[in-house]
Parts: sequence; structure tokens; C-alpha cells
Amino acid sequence: MTVRYYISSADLTAEKFATAIRNHWHVENKLHWRLDVVMNEDDCKIRRGNAAELFSGIRHIAINI
Repeated sequence: MTVRYYISSADLTAEKFATAIRNHWHVENKLHWRLDVVMNEDDCKIRRGNAAELFSGIRHIAINI
């Protein structure tokens, strides 16, 4: 289990704050799961110049099509 701490000036109840955090991470994890599992991004061996950044951009475009 991972413990994370959040600081905010938002006037939210603990329940609404927890919901906002879960929703944020749901969106993040959904995107990165697709990149890793569907596009196999973690196993990419491209390391030359800015090719890794370019391929990352292409993968993001492909997911959004």
C-alpha cells in the first residue's frame, strides 16, 4: 500500500476531496495503461536523439484518433 499526502486550499469535504483525487488518478492511469499495455511503451528500446519523444507523441495521437 502506498501512502500519499495532498495539500490544497480547496474548500471540500474529505469525501469530495478523495473523490477528486481518485478521478484524477483514474484518468492518468487509464491513459498510461493504454500506452503500456496496448502500445507496449515500457518495452520501447528507442534511445537515439529525440526519437523516443517523437514516438511517444505518435502513440498519444494514435490513442486519441
